[in-house]
Amino acid sequence: MQQRVMKRYKLKSAFCKRFIEWLREKMVSCWGLNLREFDRALIKSTHLIRAELSRNKLGYKTFIGYTYKDISPVPYICNETNRIMPKLGKIKMSSPKNVNDLLEEFLVDIDKKKRKAKVKKRETCLLDYGKKKEKMRPCVEIIYSDKFKDAGDGYQRGMFILANELKEVYGPSEALTRLHDWNSRMGYPIKEEDLNYRITMKSYTLNDTYVNEFLDSVGMNS
Repeated sequence: MQQRVMKRYKLKSAFCKRFIEWLREKMVSCWGLNLREFDRALIKSTHLIRAELSRNKLGYKTFIGYTYKDISPVPYICNETNRIMPKLGKIKMSSPKNVNDLLEEFLVDIDKKKRKAKVKKRETCLLDYGKKKEKMRPCVEIIYSDKFKDAGDGYQRGMFILANELKEVYGPSEALTRLHDWNSRMGYPIKEEDLNYRITMKSYTLNDTYVNEFLDSVGMNS
């Protein structure tokens, strides 16, 4: 098993990052009880569970329990203004009964996802062949507009969405100019080198659902 993992992942850090993300996805799947909406964006973050109402810097991000039964029926805000501090329980360590079985499941699952991703990418390329967007979608125009200044948070992710849309519509050169203009109107929340870096990075196709979910998370319903 160790040889298989080392063959697949040249760097230990790369394996650890992907394996932990895979474990978090499995953990999230256990929360499908419709008691609280789980922020799946946290799967690739440095923490797993977001405290109630902590968006837009209203409260701390903290661990809220070990099972769904530990969740308070009345959401409350923890911040420095009201002096309510998060309640942290005793740390409980866990270990799998059979590590090899867990790693085997991980490797098989990753292979399946890679094969599905290749098929989906090929199908997308065939569907989008020869197509080009003529203008920004309305949901992305909200991010580009001055209205987005009222969001109060989410500039990095907003810039990521906007950069990909602008590149697709106008091309890299004009996209960078428009991105700088947007950053200026927002009050320069993003560093200039970050804007330049994003334009030169790989482009991603972000569907309307992804953009609208982001707008909802920052209170900018489209």
